[in-house]
Amino acid sequence: PSSRRAVEEEDRPPMAAAAGHSRRSSSSIAGATLLALGCWLVGCMLLSSDAFVSGPAARTERAQRTSLRAEAAASPSPSPSVALVKVTEENKMTTASVLGGLAGLLVGGVWVGAGLFAAGSYLSRKDDDIAKALKGVASGSLEVLNFGG
Repeated sequence: PSSRRAVEEEDRPPMAAAAGHSRRSSSSIAGATLLALGCWLVGCMLLSSDAFVSGPAARTERAQRTSLRAEAAASPSPSPSVALVKVTEENKMTTASVLGGLAGLLVGGVWVGAGLFAAGSYLSRKDDDIAKALKGVASGSLEVLNFGG
């Protein structure tokens, strides 16, 4: 069988062999390009001055804000805690779609996640029992986020 395969490869025109090779090389080039693009995006995020601030500059800025707050007039009662995310109808709908997308991503991959994100977004904007259920779950998760943060 191996000698038969060798004879078939010799009989194959050179263009057919080159076409098979170009498919493999083009897919590897596409993968390398996608990887390079991802690394570039992550690098831009990390090097951006607005993205992540750490080190001495962040500590200095935090110390300056603290001193400004300490110099402000003292309030008679302690200020109430501020929620990380306000629980509004729009935020509930957005959270419902994001939770659906995350669940789909964990269970079935990228395409299932995208589908469940779109379905969650559509269903949470309707005015029926399913929308109320999705908004209830989203509201609960926002409350947990605000409680933990």
